[in-house]
Amino acid sequence: MATNDTELRNIWITLFENLENDADPVIEQAILDDLFNEICQKFISVSASNFRKDFITHVKVVKSKAHRKKVLESKEKRIGWKIGVTFTS
Repeated sequence: MATNDTELRNIWITLFENLENDADPVIEQAILDDLFNEICQKFISVSASNFRKDFITHVKVVKSKAHRKKVLESKEKRIGWKIGVTFTS
């Protein structure tokens, strides 16, 4: 996955500019790019998982509210039938 946000990528690279090392700059750049892409992938994966979890929770809440409403309506109908019955002697 290639990330096209150049501003974010430039900030990422400036984090490592002041490190003193003897590594080849081309290899170092490749490692930083791979690490940046992996971090972005993990962030997107975690974000998607959290969204999915929140969405499923929301759907369950909506479904249970609708079910509860139906149960209460059904209960009111049954109570109405009981109250509506009159006995004559």
